[in-house]
Amino acid sequence: MRKKRKEKRITKEYKKKKKVIAIITAAGAGKRLKGQVKKQFRSIVGKPVVARTLDVFEEVRMIDEIILALPGGTEDYCRKNIINKYGYKKNIRIVKGGARRQDSVFNALKQVEGDCRIVVIHDGVRPFVTKEMIEDSVRKAEKYGASMAAVPLRDTIKKADSNGFVLKTLSREKIWRTQTPQSFRYDLIMTAHEKSRKNGFHATDDAVLVERLKKKVKIIGGSYGNVKITTAQDLKLAEAMLKGKDTRYGIGYDVHRLVTGRELVLGGVKIPFKKGLLGHSDGDALVHSICDALLGAMGKRDIGVYFPDTDNRYRGISSIILLSKVVGMLLKAGYAVNNADSMIIAQEPKMSGYVNGMRKVIAHELKTKTGNVAIKATTNEGLGLIGKGKGIAAYSVVSIRKQG
Repeated sequence: MRKKRKEKRITKEYKKKKKVIAIITAAGAGKRLKGQVKKQFRSIVGKPVVARTLDVFEEVRMIDEIILALPGGTEDYCRKNIINKYGYKKNIRIVKGGARRQDSVFNALKQVEGDCRIVVIHDGVRPFVTKEMIEDSVRKAEKYGASMAAVPLRDTIKKADSNGFVLKTLSREKIWRTQTPQSFRYDLIMTAHEKSRKNGFHATDDAVLVERLKKKVKIIGGSYGNVKITTAQDLKLAEAMLKGKDTRYGIGYDVHRLVTGRELVLGGVKIPFKKGLLGHSDGDALVHSICDALLGAMGKRDIGVYFPDTDNRYRGISSIILLSKVVGMLLKAGYAVNNADSMIIAQEPKMSGYVNGMRKVIAHELKTKTGNVAIKATTNEGLGLIGKGKGIAAYSVVSIRKQG
């Protein structure tokens, strides 16, 4: 009876504990990745590896605090060049790592405060972990006590003797490749570490320590993309993955009627012609199409929402000013332009003599090289209103990339 009351009291006390704390291990020497800069501080697409890992944990609402284990002597560097530079809002505490990964985790566990219920342990050089993976890991740890991310093995497994000859082929159906995050109830993982230290047992995996207590560890779905950056090849793979992941695309279209009494302006360049484009602004259809493409790439609405024709502030305004404002939105969102590709459709006038000037003006506003801006022009072969010289249209496609 007393035992049941004690268990009930412990459960009640456990439920009162609210904190979920992430321990990110980034104290490795990185001997397999040669170079003066440690692997956790290496830049991939403009941002350090460990900073990209912190970015993901920063976005997980159920994570209350982060403890970052670092090599001794790098604490000030990390605070200045990573934590302060990228302005993380979560409380990030730094602890000195140990000789082994297991020592680093134990040093971090000792810094955990008493109201913690779940600890999430993750490799700092696994920047492709997802929010969903972390959240699932925490939920499974709450339910089962321990969880770890893993993926099924794809390769055929052979067992060999000491001379390198195959003894037999193993079944891969129940074999998993372990990853992080690995999440645990705090009291469970602390007990596992303390007992392993006492017994002199060392492992590269925290789940093993819990298994040695005869406790079950629940597997959650990891990802084959959740790579650990250990070698130069891993670094190249990570760069390729990020370049693809952080690139977005947008398409824009605009058309304006040609009327007398207006200047013709396209791409920010004035073109001598008997007519100009009718519009609330200067009617620059080319620039408007680029603006819409940029807004689309950011996942935003069209140019008319941000610069409506009912607002007198934009009456007669140069569309280049509007483009500058859109680029400001782009930079504020953390993106930069890769390239822009546009097509002007006009029966007349001929555009060939003005295209290079347009490219230079637009490239300047997009904060990119002229070589990253392509502008072509074609007629409509006399078809439709544009073919009859009553208007000019433009299509644009842009690609943007996330900045470090």
